[in-house]
Formats: sequence, C-alpha cells, structure tokens
Amino acid sequence: MQTAKHLALGYVFRRTDYSWVQNWGNYPSTGKFSRGLELSTQPYDEPRRDAIAKNGMFGATTFRWLPAKSAIHTSFLVFYGRTPADFGKVGSVRFENRAIAIEDTAKHRVTLRASLPLSDQP
Repeated sequence: MQTAKHLALGYVFRRTDYSWVQNWGNYPSTGKFSRGLELSTQPYDEPRRDAIAKNGMFGATTFRWLPAKSAIHTSFLVFYGRTPADFGKVGSVRFENRAIAIEDTAKHRVTLRASLPLSDQP
C-alpha cells in the first residue's frame, strides 16, 4: 500500500494452496535492488527431506505431496488500483462477487472488478 500516492497492490490466494509467502531481496553490486514475493508450499528454501522432517511449523504444513501422474491446479489474483485520499492502513482484503474488496481500518472501502473464471475463485 502506497498511501502517499494513493495506490494499492496486493494478492488474494487460498491459504490451503500456498501456506507460505516468502519475501526476498537481492542486493547486487550494481546497486539496483530487486525484491520478490513468492507464494510457496514450504516456509523457506531447504531440501525436501528437511521440509518433510519438520512435519509442519506454526500450524501450517511445510510440504505438499503430488502423487505420480497427477496434477495440482491453483489460482491467485494480483490487484493494483487507486485509493481515495482518506484511505488509510489496509484492514482487510476479500474476494467476493467477482470483485476484490479492500477495506481500511476506518472501514473506507475500494472495490476492484476481477476477471477470473468462477471455477477458479480463491
């Protein structure tokens, strides 16, 4: 959320599909900092054996099985939009009625239309 410029950027996804969100940064010698956000099924980059041995962390799974000859289908939404001048700290983000509803802590609301097939709703 960029309050000075009245912009909001975010993601909506099922917690059961992505138990972990990894936030990483790269500081190359060129000085051009880059940052990434990775939706994940394990808490951090580690060998699969270690993730399985943990058998969960903070009430969430640390791995996900994919049986042979099968597929897993997931979806998520990314949104970017303008907010009113009086819009403050984000209190909640929900996907409802084919739209993304963003509410600040003072209950101001922004609604963004979403184009996603009904079968893929997060």
